[in-house]
Amino acid sequence: YTEIEFSIPRRKVTTESVSFRVSETNNKVGIINITGFDMTTPTQFKNAVDTLKDTYKCEYFVFDVRNNPGGSLASIQAVLSYFLEENDLIISTEYADGTTESLYATPLKYVAEYSGYDVEKEEIGMYKDLDCIVITNESTASAAELFTATLRDYGIAKVVGQTTFGKGCMQTLIPLSSYGLEGGLKLTVAMYYSASKTVYHGIGIEPEYKIDLSDEAKKINFFLLPEDKDAQLQKALEVLTK
Repeated sequence: YTEIEFSIPRRKVTTESVSFRVSETNNKVGIINITGFDMTTPTQFKNAVDTLKDTYKCEYFVFDVRNNPGGSLASIQAVLSYFLEENDLIISTEYADGTTESLYATPLKYVAEYSGYDVEKEEIGMYKDLDCIVITNESTASAAELFTATLRDYGIAKVVGQTTFGKGCMQTLIPLSSYGLEGGLKLTVAMYYSASKTVYHGIGIEPEYKIDLSDEAKKINFFLLPEDKDAQLQKALEVLTK
């Protein structure tokens, strides 16, 4: 490694959870990489799809959620609302006492600090007719698995890659300060079910087209992996455009 000295100005930083590009193999395909689901994701995702459609005239879309560890349930509700009909079920949450809660595709209006999650009524289902496919791997987890499962449950997208991590449960952090102790206790309190009642916790989501990267490709930094060495992406392009 080479040591480089530089200065960084102190300022507010907006994280980038979504990046996008036009495929080098087929200029009709837009590739959208989602590295996590946080409060920046819905707005960045919408900008990515619209830019690829309107500016670059892409007709097909690859949603790459490899190495995506998940994130906020509110974020995934907002993103999936772009694909579903109003009041379509996104997820059911079942607690230990048998009570359940459900999230649906619906207009969303959050308080100011969470405005990145807002979804207008006219935005519900605006991407439901996209020709798209999802790429996963063994490090696709939690909310990224819900994203994958929901698009497949509603027949919107097929899945290429490797079986996902298998985290379909909710944790909560209980502070120990009331007991005079430092730290907290993290407990699993509920299980997630996709719209088709699929349980993927401890199992993962198995792609319709299961394919691994070559040994050579695995030695390359994932984010620097050339398109022509990415067997999973190449398979996604083949399935999507055939």
